[in-house]
Parts: sequence; C-alpha cells; structure tokens
Amino acid sequence: MKILITGSSGFIGFHLSKLLLDEGNIVHGFDSMNNYYDVQLKKSRLKNFNKL
Repeated sequence: MKILITGSSGFIGFHLSKLLLDEGNIVHGFDSMNNYYDVQLKKSRLKNFNKL
C-alpha cells in the first residue's frame, strides 16, 4: 500500500513511518523541516529512512 505521512521527520510521524515501512508499505513522507524543534534531529531521522 502507498501511504502519505505528513510531519514524517517529527516524533510521531517518524515512528509511524518506520512501522509502516517495516510492514512492507511504501511511505511518502512530507515535512516542512521548520525549527519548532531541532532540525538536526529531524535530518538524522530522515537518514534512517535512506538506509532502509
């Protein structure tokens, strides 16, 4: 299944995306990468997806 996740590099979006990927789904993530909290943390989370 193809799924779009908004806020995919935030806490909830990241963990939801990872769960869905682990289940074999195709996940398209979108995040504004604003500085509401640490952007470096968000970027490091996105690097985890590139490894999958």
